[in-house]
Amino acid sequence: MLINKTFSLAFEHHKKNNFIEAEKLYSEILDLNPNHFESLFYLGSLALQTKRFVLSKKILEKAIEINPKFPDALNNLGLAFKELGENEKAKRFFKKAINLQPTNPILHNNLGSVLDLLNEQKESLNCYQKAIKLDNRYVEAYINLAMTHEKLKNFQESKKYYEKALHLNPNQKKGQFGYGRILLLMNQHNKALHFIEKGSGVIKFTQENSLII
Repeated sequence: MLINKTFSLAFEHHKKNNFIEAEKLYSEILDLNPNHFESLFYLGSLALQTKRFVLSKKILEKAIEINPKFPDALNNLGLAFKELGENEKAKRFFKKAINLQPTNPILHNNLGSVLDLLNEQKESLNCYQKAIKLDNRYVEAYINLAMTHEKLKNFQESKKYYEKALHLNPNQKKGQFGYGRILLLMNQHNKALHFIEKGSGVIKFTQENSLII
């Protein structure tokens, strides 16, 4: 009963971003029961949120030993590995999460992002398309599609997906900046400058080229 009450209080603090208090309470529970799955999962996720990726990995690995079929834990462990630059491991855990929850667009988007880092662009594009098929208002997936097409120098495709993202969220800074960058690459300088400035970028013109800094 004490553990349940403590966990409820910890979770409330976590939802309110009171991370120090939440971490203290999760740790108290784990002192009493080191295998309390929910506390391990949320403590590992809290460490991920606060950018302590090595700690997050360690805690989430233990959580998965207890419950290897919890998609959110597999996804968060994948994110921790990605932040640590261990992209093959991240890929493996994102795939495990998708096998358990294939209709979750976030999982497909996350797998796409790590495949892109592994220079598996064709596969990453497929993942982003799956994410959008599952949620056609998923702005981040449209932006990731645009960025990958840009990397492949498919500028018209990239422009199309940036436009879709900005149609859904006109104030998305990453989308504004990326759209401006694509317009610049397509020699639409005046329009490009407008979007780069909206996206908080700075443009520098030289005699030979235009650079974004």
